[in-house]
Amino acid sequence: MRGIAILLLFLLLSAHGGAQAPTAREVGNSLRLSTGPELRQLLEQLDIPPEIVDEYSSSAIIGFHWFYVNSRPGTSLNVLALPCTSILGAPILLLERSDTHWHLRDHEGMDCHYDDSANVQLVSLTSGKQYDLLLHHDCQGRGTGYIEQHTRVLQIVGTRFKQVFDREDVVHAFPPGATGTFEESTFLPTSLNTLEQTREATTYDENDQPILSKIAITRRSFHWDGRRFVASPWQRLR
Repeated sequence: MRGIAILLLFLLLSAHGGAQAPTAREVGNSLRLSTGPELRQLLEQLDIPPEIVDEYSSSAIIGFHWFYVNSRPGTSLNVLALPCTSILGAPILLLERSDTHWHLRDHEGMDCHYDDSANVQLVSLTSGKQYDLLLHHDCQGRGTGYIEQHTRVLQIVGTRFKQVFDREDVVHAFPPGATGTFEESTFLPTSLNTLEQTREATTYDENDQPILSKIAITRRSFHWDGRRFVASPWQRLR
């Protein structure tokens, strides 16, 4: 497998060296097969920051996403979403191909503290003519007995990311010797312009046991009105 990867990368670089940059499909194939020095060379060719190259080039990248966003004559816009690491979290890179080079246009990312559950989806929420990124379990707050993760939506406007949505999807608060709360939400696109949130909330007593009578499941929707997401009232399901 390593021999195939080296040959593929050699042919890719030889074919495009000094002439054309590798296509998005060629890059995707090489990302799946390359390791070590050949992977480092590929990431550098994609104009990825050195600290990210150093973190991800030591072995094969497992669990990355290579999303196609759009293309125009002579260009291609793609998102490289990298898996969680303990140092850099999960970088999200907006990359544009010209005829001769790849360029880093914007850079986002997610914090992966506690459970490495941060993940990203390519969706169409704010327009049927463009893609957005739906980010889940991005850690925004942490401390003794406390975890807070968020769901976010990033529009891709031209060659830039623009955040248009940010809500808690996980809140675990367990102060020692006191009542604790456990809230988890799922956010699902149900149609163009609509994102549905279902939240389960549980209260725990001082002995860390759930209080069954206080378990609540609620749901609401967020509708994109052309400028922002507008929330509907909560509906109690349980």
